Amino acid sequence: MREGPATASAHELARGRERLRALIEFALGEGWRVVRTSGGHLKFTKPGCASIYTSSTASDHRADRNARAQLRRADRQAQERAQEQQIMARVNQDVQQFRAATPDYDQAFQHAVKVRREELAFYGNSPEQIDQQIETDVRAIVQQAYTQGKNPGELFYGYAKMRGYSPAQAARDPVPAQAAAQVNALAEAQRQTQSMATAGGPSSDGGVTIETLAKMSEAQLAKMPKAERDAMMQKVMGG
Repeated sequence: MREGPATASAHELARGRERLRALIEFALGEGWRVVRTSGGHLKFTKPGCASIYTSSTASDHRADRNARAQLRRADRQAQERAQEQQIMARVNQDVQQFRAATPDYDQAFQHAVKVRREELAFYGNSPEQIDQQIETDVRAIVQQAYTQGKNPGELFYGYAKMRGYSPAQAARDPVPAQAAAQVNALAEAQRQTQSMATAGGPSSDGGVTIETLAKMSEAQLAKMPKAERDAMMQKVMGG
């Protein structure tokens, strides 16, 4: 779709419609780029946000209000994604640090997940419900770790021991080749996550607190594609 010149002013884009001009000025003030398409619509774009289109002829109060609501919602969703990327980058870094110093971390974690899955299945939960509950468990452990000033990997490891894991199992149950391949994939996913956090949002240095983590709702996780959500949770869990 061919677009008009990027240098057009709010006055030129509005073409005499005062309410539309106010909307454009609002968008520009919030960092959006506004252009007129060849089809006569206005296109609002901003790095990290989905493009938004609105009629360039609508001038009623409801259309103006709806357009502003879309812009605010897109901004809010972009901020939430940036926060999640920050959080996952920090958690993944912390867990990998603990994992590097704990050779049997993968075995411990796999044991904990296996036991928890069996427990949830025993109570009649579906595979989807089990996945959701494990995600909830992981988020709770991460929150508790940062509340206590600890590394999440340390709490994951302690949770595994509470669930019956012992270091002696590491010698008996080596990590299978499939798990080793997953570790390599997770390392690549970590690099991609850190790159996205640098390019599309605030730096992951600082700014990620337990308060920020607590704002991640189940609804936010549910909105993510399953494959992306699974990869995210694997990164948190470290393997």
